[in-house]
Parts: sequence; structure tokens; C-alpha cells
Amino acid sequence: MFPHFTFSGTTYQALHRKLTLFCTCVTQIILLALSTLCVFVAEKNIKQGNETAFLTETSSVISHLQEQDVISHQWLNQLQENSSIQIYLFENGTPLFYDQYHQTTADEQLCENALLAAEELTGNPPFFTKNKRLSSHTEYQFNSGDNIPYIASVGSIPKGDSYLNFLILRSLAEQSHQMLSLRIIVIIANIAAFLLLFLFFHFFIRKMLEPVETAQKKQTQFIASASHELRTPLAVVRSGLESVEKCSNEEERNHFLHLMSEETVHMKRLIDDMLLLANSDADTLTIKPEACQPDLLLLDTYEKFETLAKKNGLHLILTLPEEILPDCFCDIHRTEQIFSIIVDNALCYTPSGGKVTLSCHAENEMLCFLFEDTGCGISEEKKSHIFERFYRADDAHTDREHFGLGLCIAKELTEKQNGNIQVVDAPISGSCFMVQLPCAL
Repeated sequence: MFPHFTFSGTTYQALHRKLTLFCTCVTQIILLALSTLCVFVAEKNIKQGNETAFLTETSSVISHLQEQDVISHQWLNQLQENSSIQIYLFENGTPLFYDQYHQTTADEQLCENALLAAEELTGNPPFFTKNKRLSSHTEYQFNSGDNIPYIASVGSIPKGDSYLNFLILRSLAEQSHQMLSLRIIVIIANIAAFLLLFLFFHFFIRKMLEPVETAQKKQTQFIASASHELRTPLAVVRSGLESVEKCSNEEERNHFLHLMSEETVHMKRLIDDMLLLANSDADTLTIKPEACQPDLLLLDTYEKFETLAKKNGLHLILTLPEEILPDCFCDIHRTEQIFSIIVDNALCYTPSGGKVTLSCHAENEMLCFLFEDTGCGISEEKKSHIFERFYRADDAHTDREHFGLGLCIAKELTEKQNGNIQVVDAPISGSCFMVQLPCAL
């Protein structure tokens, strides 16, 4: 019948933790997938860039070797000093050594590993060429003896009756270092992102769940208060039934039956009020707005409570402006219910000889209905609580007709009609409620 939350404080905290971890992990997985894709693309671009640079340098070297009949020692030295490549030259497969261009043992071992890798890759001798009259070369990658990656180009250039063979190498150690640095940066960034996301979702979800926790606490309080209010009439009915069974006097029996009848009426009113609030919470409360005259709304309320006011020794006053008021766009039945709640409260809390004044005026496309009384008034501290469920401004007030739901219902009905209800300062003493409802366009 009523919306019910089963969250306890511990359950709420567990839900907070689970949602935080879930949102963090899901977001982190998405970021990880995107960062992995970015790393893959970046590494591919780095490899392509190095390969392109190597092929450009290789083409330049091969062109120079094809054009020159004599290889300059100075050119070879400058080439290896100013570029990132290493070049090894052979004549018909025999290494060429020069006074100014010599190799270390490590260079010789590197050359041997490169030629072996070329032979394993092609299945032919490293300087094998199908066409004896044309230059040919093959590019490939291999790892040296100390596990350093290299890109190589091996080929032959015909020179008369002989061949000039070449082996051009470029170390990819810098490329591997760049890719390793990129991966480390991405890993650190993902770890930092996980921590930041965890902190963000920790505070964000806590803020998101605060209304749920607040609603749960209010619902728990609402159920507890409703149970307390229902306990008294049920106790009276039960006691009355026991008394009726024991009564032999018809007059006493009728007395107890009358008391039980009154208590069932009270319970019905309380249940109706709680059902209205429950429908409002579930957003199933029916509102049928239409254009109506505001002065007639106040007049109907005045006539409804005029007799009760006189009975209590109070002056009920209706004040309407001389100018014609615009029509009010509201649900007539619900609006009369709002006015009845406020006036009933005013009559209840105003001592004999006091007065309750009803008035209305238009302001900024809104109709302002004012309900002023000369009662005990409402303190500033209690003004912020009077629209809460089961709240009574006067704790000592024991009127069984009021359950502390009236003003809460009035607020719900007003806001459902795009209006507003508030307590404003009374001109002299007592309290003043102002209900604002939209004008009909």
C-alpha cells in the first residue's frame, strides 16, 4: 500500500561501496580499452615512421653506391657518424676492409648475425639475386646476440664482372625504448585514473544516494508515526468490544458503540490521508486543473467554516479586492481541500474571540491566497518543520482530529498544481499562510 524501503544504515553503506566499485571498474575497463587502442595505434605509427626513415636512408645509400665506381672512405665515415645506420660492404661476398673504415669484433659479430638471419628468412644466400644485371635488396628485422632489435637491408649491385654487396643496419633499440616508455606512461595514467575515478564515484554516488537515504529515513519515521497514530484508535475499539461483551445495560453498550464508531471514523481519515500522500509519492495522484474564479473558491471555504467559527467564538472574515481577479488554473476539489486544511488549523489554534481572515490578490501571473489568524503563531524554528509528516507545532495539543498530516498534504497538493505554499510574517500576531497558484492563461 505504501512505498517501502528496506535499506538499513549498513545496507546503505554496502550499496554505496558496491556501486562505487562497479562504476569505477566499468569506467576503468572502457578507459583501459581506449588507452590500449591508442597505444596500439601509437606503436604502429612509431614502427611505420622508423621503417619509412630507414627505407629513405637505404634508398639514398643504394643510389650513391650505384652511381659511384669508387667508394670514398670519407663518405663512409661521415655516413655512419651522421646517420643512425651501419653499413657493411662486400665484393662478391668478401668483406671489404679499409685503413680508415674498419670494424670491431662486435661489429663483425653483428654482421654475421644479420647475414644468418637473412639466409634463414629467404632460404637463399644473403647476397643471392635472380637477375645478375639488376640491383636487388631485401629488408627484414632480426634480434642481435644481445637481444637488440635491428632492421636490415641486404642486397647486391652489379659492377662490371663483379658485385658490390651491402648490408645496411639500423638499431631499433630507441624504438623499443619509446614503446616501453609509452606503455609505462599509459599504465601509470590508468592507475591514476582508477584512483581518481574511485574518489569521484565515492563522493558522487554518496551524493546521489543521499536523497534515497533521506527518503528511507522519512519513510521509516512515517510508518512508525502512522503505526503510533493507529494504535490508539485500535486500542479504543478493542477495549470497547471487551466492554460491550461485559455490558448488560443497553445505554452503556450504546455509549461504547458510539465511541468505537468515532474511532473508526478517525482511522478512516488517517488512512485516507496516508493514501493521498502515498499516491503523491508514487506520482499517481490525480490532478485535473481548470479555470475557476478565485473569489468563489474563498467564498465556498468561508461558507463551509462560518458556522464552526461562530460555534468556537471566532470571527471568520473574507476580504476580496475591488478589482476583478484573473481566473485561477487549478483543480477545484484539491484546492478546496488545501484551503479547508489551512482554515481548519487556524480555527483550531486560535483562541476564542480571535479572528481568521481570508483574502486574495494577483501578483506576477500568480494568485496569492492569504489565511491570517490571531492565534499563538509559529516560531521561526518550527516554520521549517511544519510541512513535515506527523509534525505538530504544539506538542501539548491533544486534539484527536489532527494527525500532523494536514499541512503536509496541503503542500503536496499545492506543488502538484505548480503552486507554492509558505508561512509568511503575520501583520500583527498569529500566523499567516500564503498559497500561490498559477493564473489561467
